Amino acid sequence: MAARSATFEPRGTQFIDGAGQEAGLAAIESIAPELIGFDRFVALAGPALRECAGSCKAALPLYLALPVGERPDQASDARFGRPLLDALARSSGVSIDVEHSFIVRTGHAGFAALVEHAARSIADHPAGVIMGGVDSHFDQRVVTWLDEQGRFMRVGGKHGRIPGEAAAFLRVEQLPESARSRQLAKLRAGDVEDQTDAVVSGAALSRVIRRVVGTLRTGAVEWVLSDLNGEPARTDAWLAAEDLARDALVTAVHEEIVQHTSDVGAATGALLAVVAIQWATIGAVRSPNVLLALSSDTGARGAVAIDLPAPHGPFIASVSYVCDHAIGAKKGSLSPSPRERAQMARFARSLLEDIGSMAMLLAPGPADEQPQESIAQRLFASFDTLAALGTAVHGAVSEPELMSVVEGYEAEAPDPDRARRFAVAFAKSHLLMSKRKRQP
Repeated sequence: MAARSATFEPRGTQFIDGAGQEAGLAAIESIAPELIGFDRFVALAGPALRECAGSCKAALPLYLALPVGERPDQASDARFGRPLLDALARSSGVSIDVEHSFIVRTGHAGFAALVEHAARSIADHPAGVIMGGVDSHFDQRVVTWLDEQGRFMRVGGKHGRIPGEAAAFLRVEQLPESARSRQLAKLRAGDVEDQTDAVVSGAALSRVIRRVVGTLRTGAVEWVLSDLNGEPARTDAWLAAEDLARDALVTAVHEEIVQHTSDVGAATGALLAVVAIQWATIGAVRSPNVLLALSSDTGARGAVAIDLPAPHGPFIASVSYVCDHAIGAKKGSLSPSPRERAQMARFARSLLEDIGSMAMLLAPGPADEQPQESIAQRLFASFDTLAALGTAVHGAVSEPELMSVVEGYEAEAPDPDRARRFAVAFAKSHLLMSKRKRQP
């Protein structure tokens, strides 16, 4: 699995919105701003697809979620179809079974449609399939189209989406019961329905939520990741769906990760799935399952239920805190560019600063507004995220040199303060301990 996304903070672009303001986007640093449209989609998806396929040499079908077909960039370029699959095969080096590949054009809810399709067809593909999505708002045509619909957050406003871009993929196989492991995630169900009830906006979403929650072994969901992105209409629809499906969600913790990653359109569902699985793997969450709730800008509503792998990370981290950091990490890339390597090093250094800051807040002194338990949890969350940067994912052959980053941070100050000394000592000792735990 792999994801490509920037952090929440948008950067300026050459694009102008309807108010004459420069539109800001959470864009990826390693992709040149000159790449727009089809070429940008290929640049986004190629590295993530290569990382997802790993060492697999078999030709795998690609189940791909794309933006709605009426969006200007999609409608004006006929290459967003089979030519895109061919281009992705060339750029990633992955062998794609184009004849059996499948594309959906429903935006956010597209990933749920892919899961639904995979449930019917996975038995026909012994080597498995790759499924995921790619999307980018980095295009004046797309900015104008969404801006005319009033979907963007503006200067001085509190509501609306932060546009972004991402690609995310998972490799899915049908394994015999004897070969299944709690170290693997299991896609339980995906369901999609078109919103046709004009009176109750959350009706369709509530129905698909009920159906997929019913497939879980426990009969209940403990963790919900939605695609809420700051738009009031989307929030109202979710609240209505949550109320209508309250018996299925009564024990669930709801997280709004898209508020931290920016809105990544058709890549949202796959990105949320990758994040949930990766966090569970490193021990950042301790939930047996997750529900993805997805609502397209059009009428499609989708839900996906996933059994999560057993965690093996050293700590339980705060999800709300980790998601501020973890999404922007270019983790486990097969061929990271120099800019990606520099970005990972900057990211790791900022986490070291967080570790030192949290440690000083834990030191004896005047009572703090935050409970000590919360501060300790944030300290461990920062370390979990730092350690995750150095944890290879399936197929990865390159990792950031975390220890050299720690040593460089130590050497920056000839006479380091208490926070820096603690961060260096804590990181060195715990990184070595985590490495020993991962070794057979």
